[in-house]
Formats: sequence, C-alpha cells, structure tokens
Amino acid sequence: MATGIFLSDSFLPDGRDISLLQGVSSVFLFVSCVVLFCRKFHRRWIFGFMVSLSMVCLGAVLLLFARQRIRFSWPEEERLYVGWVTDIPRKKGKTMEAEVDIVWMSRIDTVGWQPVDRRVLLRWIPDSLHYGLQCGDRFCCRAVIGRPYNDWNISDFDYGLYLERQGISGTGISFAGNWRRLSGRSPVSFRQTALSWREEVLDIFRSWSLDPDVFAVVSALAVGDKSMLTSELKDSYTAAGTSHVLALSGLHIGILTVLVSWLLRPLRYMRGGKWIISLCLFFFLWGFAFLSGLSPSVIRAVLMFSIYVIAPVFTESRYSGFYAISLAAFLMLLYNPLYLFDISFQLSFTAVLSIMLFYPWIERIWKVKGRIFRYVWQTVSLSLAAQLGTLPLILYCFGSFPTYFLIANVVVAPLTVCILGGTLLALCLSPFPWACRCVVVPINWITSFLNDTMHSIRQWEGAQISSIYLTAWQSAILAAMIVGWYVYRTRRKCRTLLFVLCLFDLLLSTVVYDVMHPAGNRIHFARSGVYLCQNRDSRKLEFTSFSPVKVDTFYIVRLDDGSWRRHRSDIPFNVHFMYLVRGFRGDIGDLCSLFRLQIVLLAPDLPDWQRSKLQEECDAMGVQYIDLKEKGSYTVLL
Repeated sequence: MATGIFLSDSFLPDGRDISLLQGVSSVFLFVSCVVLFCRKFHRRWIFGFMVSLSMVCLGAVLLLFARQRIRFSWPEEERLYVGWVTDIPRKKGKTMEAEVDIVWMSRIDTVGWQPVDRRVLLRWIPDSLHYGLQCGDRFCCRAVIGRPYNDWNISDFDYGLYLERQGISGTGISFAGNWRRLSGRSPVSFRQTALSWREEVLDIFRSWSLDPDVFAVVSALAVGDKSMLTSELKDSYTAAGTSHVLALSGLHIGILTVLVSWLLRPLRYMRGGKWIISLCLFFFLWGFAFLSGLSPSVIRAVLMFSIYVIAPVFTESRYSGFYAISLAAFLMLLYNPLYLFDISFQLSFTAVLSIMLFYPWIERIWKVKGRIFRYVWQTVSLSLAAQLGTLPLILYCFGSFPTYFLIANVVVAPLTVCILGGTLLALCLSPFPWACRCVVVPINWITSFLNDTMHSIRQWEGAQISSIYLTAWQSAILAAMIVGWYVYRTRRKCRTLLFVLCLFDLLLSTVVYDVMHPAGNRIHFARSGVYLCQNRDSRKLEFTSFSPVKVDTFYIVRLDDGSWRRHRSDIPFNVHFMYLVRGFRGDIGDLCSLFRLQIVLLAPDLPDWQRSKLQEECDAMGVQYIDLKEKGSYTVLL
C-alpha cells in the first residue's frame, strides 16, 4: 500500500484516474478470490501477486482521495470567508496564527455563498475593538487565501507541498478591522477537547513558576507542546544529537509504559492480573495521547505500544515486533495516506525497525559486567542502532551529523526518565501545593542541568558535521548498503558482502563526481529577496539604498523607495538587474537617466496599478522586464 501511495504521488498529479484504479483493484481482488477458492496450492503465487497489486491500487486511490479533500482553487482576489477556529491560536510576531476550517466563501459574480470546507493556516492582526479568537469560535474575515508561494529554488523545500501533506489547503492573512468573531461556536470535536485539556495542563505547569527554558522543555517532554522552545535551545539539542527528546514519540511512551508497568506489578499475582494490567496500560497510554493533543507522532507511538500491550492477552507465544510496527504503519496509512511523506513518520518507523534489527547484534559485541557499565553500554548500543538506520534519511533531509550523540544520549536517557516521572508525580500532587513544590524544585534543577549539558556539548569543537547532503539516489544506495551488511552478518555469504562492496564503490563514485562537478552557482530572485545559491546553501544578499551589489560579473540594484531620484549622473551606470519592490516610487524614464537597464524585475508585492504602469513604460522604452507575480521566481546561472 505504501508503494501505491508513493507511485501515485510521483506519477498521478491529478485525480482523473480514480475510477480506473478502483476498477483495476476490484479486478485484482476478484482474481485473487477465484484462485483462493480453487484451492490449488501450486497457484498460490497468483493469489499473493494479485492481492499485492490490489493493495498498490488501494494506496494510489487513498492518496488521490486525500488530495481531492485538500486542494481547492482559491481566487486571486480578496474575498469574504466564514469558518471555525479548530486550533489553539499562537502568537507569531505581531500576528496570531491558527488552523481554521473555512466553510463558506462569498461569490463575486452573484449574490450568495460558495461552500469550501477546507483547512487553512490563517494569520490575523489583533484588533483592540474585538475580542480575540479562541479555539471553537465562529468568525468571518476578508482576506486573500491561496497556496503559499514556494522558494524551493533556494532551499529545495516546497512549503506549499509540505502544508498540503499536513492537510492544509492554503494560507492567508487578515488585517486589523477585516475580521470579526460571530455568534455561535462549532461543535466541539474530539481533537479540540484534547487541545483544551492540554492547555489546562500547561496552565498547571505555568503555576509552578519554572524557568522559561525549563518550562519549554518540560512542556515538550510531557505534553508535546514545542511552541515555547527557543531557536537556541532547539539548535543545542540538535547539535548534541538529542533533538528526538523534544519530540514526544516512542522514547517517552516507552518510559511511561515501563513506569506504569512497574507501579502495576503487584496486580500480576491476582487472578486475571495480566488482563487488568494490559487494560490499565492501554487506557493510560491513550489517555496520555489525549492530554498531549493527539498529535500524529504520539498516536503513532501509542498505537505501536498498544499492540505490544494487548497482544500478550490473546496469545501466549512471543509477539513479533515486526508485526506490531507493520500493523501500526498500515492502520495509520489507511487513515491518512499523507503520513507516508511526513519526515517524523519516516524517522520514527525507521528508528524502531533499526533498533529491532541492529540492537541485539551491537549489544552482544561486548559483554559488560556491572549494572552501571551494562546500562551505559546498552544505552550506547541503542543509540548506535537507531542512528545507523536513520543515517540515510538524516543526511538526505538535514545534511548534518552530530559527532557526540553517544555521550549526549547517555546523559539524556536517565534524566528524561526523572523529568517525565517527576512531572507526572507533580501533576498528581497538584491539589497539595506543598507536596507538589517538593517535586517541582528537583524537576527545575534536573531540567536546567540537562539544558546546560546540551549547551556545553554544542560548544565542543567539531560537535556537528554539516553540509554533507546526499541526493535521493545516494541515500537509497546507503540504505541498501546498511541492509546488505545486516544480511551478511546474519547469513555470512560472500556474495552478499560482494554486493555491499559494489554498492560502496557506486556511492563513492557518485560522491567523487559531485565533488569534481559541483552544481553551478546561481542568483535567485524571489518574493522574499535576492539570494546567492551554492549547491544547497543559500545566502540572502543585503542591499542598501541606491547601492549596487556585484555578484560575479553582474550588477544588481534593489529599490524600495524614492530616495534615488535625488541623485544625478552624466554617464548612466550599467545595471544588469533592476529589482523593483513594494515602496518603489518613480518611473522607468527617470531610472534610464541614471542607469543603463538590461532587465527590470517587478516584485510580486507591487500594487497592480503600479505594475501595469511600469510594464507599459518598459514596453514603450524597449526595456526588457520580468513580472515575478506571473513567473513566481527568476534564476540566473553564474
């Protein structure tokens, strides 16, 4: 099914083939049923092949349906929208931001409303004349909503596609005076109730008077709220190789499962105690997922651990972890096929699978005596196993590798147990302020020590190796090498080792070729500015009023005001690219008296009347121009 989702995303950009795929899937299922009822053992491969093809078609159909529920042809002009706030609004600079469901859109040709029913990431500027919007409020706003503009030529990151895979159809901003809260509230959904409960838990955390960085880390560890994490704090954990601690996932669910299992251990001696413990763990895990806001990463981890917890009730045999991870992935993709493209989904399942495959082998390499040394070695083995499996994805997506991740994880693992356990205990003791305070003080000290340690590791020399990006094909070759090495370690066949060595030669050849033939540098004109791009690195060019910037043999001038009109020149200065942005005042004729213009670029944020006027002047004077509102961006190879 995952294969079908991937192929559909790559080769079926629109949904016109849904009916055909449904028919083909039905044919495959019918043939497999016929083969099954024939009871011919030698034809069993036909049954498996047909079922597999039907699942490929099912994955393709699921993705096309999911894409249809998200995409919408948003109008370019400003419209009036009515919808519901479905998320907790967060402050973003001078604006507020939240996910909203747009239900209706005003028509421009006739009187009335057009149904929309799409999820949008909306920003609005607070208005002192109206109450702020809260989760569940009904509102109307006047705004321009559309799929966000993508500067993917700069960073290879398509922000619009990223939002689409998060279920968000578009983005928009409503200025002060253009929005208003309406009477009535939306029917409270299960997720909105979970978010409200999470806010109540965060209010309890705020009453503890923790340090700002401590409060941010405790909120991320306990309920998965990362909105308070500063950029410096995130960078410190990333450089130390422990950023997974800040994302509520399998590590935290595993710690909670072990802690609660230890508390419920006396029930094992009761009749039916195994059932009681499994059910208690099941409801506790999903209750914790509810308190954390039902984020996809938490649901993923809780679903996997729920399978582990419930399976021993129904079977006495050892339950395969591979079945648990496969079933969890299948159910999640069946619910939302777009999860497949979420990097956290890929990393978490890859890490768990890598731990299952490589941890037993790494842990057996060295037999350690002593409880403390054995714990250290097991932690190191676990970190190595997870890092080994996720290495191709990390190098492809982030292009960096933490050098001291083993040391950092040895410190982080026990401290995370203490922080999580102490936070749960403090929440239980919150009705008793004095007892709660006795637990909060150690939490504050331990979390501060953890943050200081991550900051220190970040300052070590060579703490992070950066700018080692791999292409998609190079990452696939590296992943195949890792799998091949595992097969060789288990079966000890020389042809498998030969296959791994051939893959290594191929990977080395591609890397050497990239080094010897680097991608050409380029200048990229985008909505957000002018960038000098070198491979995957980009640097925004800084302009001062009226001063040209030289890049290679090109001169670039960016004008955003009218101060240039005070200057005079007998000899026009040769400018290759004149970039006119919002705020520019003047006309092309005056520019030609100062500059010898080759190409004029009109920024997307220029008013329409000024854009039309400048285009007419360029046509009249024979000056070449490029309208970035139509092209989106413009790239010049150096």
